[in-house]
Amino acid sequence: MPAADGGSLMAETVSFKDFTSKPPPHRFEAGEPAFSEVAAWDPAIQYWQKVGLKKIAAYERDLAAYAAVRLAEIEGVRVLGDPADRISIVSFVVDGHEPGKLEKKLDRQGIAVRSGKLAAEPLLRALGVEEAVRASFVFYNTFEEADALAEALRKIV
Repeated sequence: MPAADGGSLMAETVSFKDFTSKPPPHRFEAGEPAFSEVAAWDPAIQYWQKVGLKKIAAYERDLAAYAAVRLAEIEGVRVLGDPADRISIVSFVVDGHEPGKLEKKLDRQGIAVRSGKLAAEPLLRALGVEEAVRASFVFYNTFEEADALAEALRKIV
């Protein structure tokens, strides 16, 4: 297979006219490794451990469950799924609103969500929809931010 791209670590020789790539697997690894991400990984893990991984997980579950309840209270909003142990996301649809347009309306109110197929097409279809909006929560999010999402959505609806 020819190299699809060129870059530092995959090149054997380089000139102004062409380059010769290294043998596989290096020929397919154009660009520099993610050094900064690797350097930041250890301090991030140490921070998470200091806060407490179980504490973080419990907080995120509680926050997502709270957000799901707040969103479900809004007429026309359907929260997708009702897992016994919700992870830190809440996906939903709103009657009469396309997910992509809803995402843009929320963005204009300072609310960051994602919309579309969400890399979950089989699950979305099983839930009876083709696209949805997803709010993701992590331990630095607050219950007030979940309230802000619900209030912004309420204004739109």
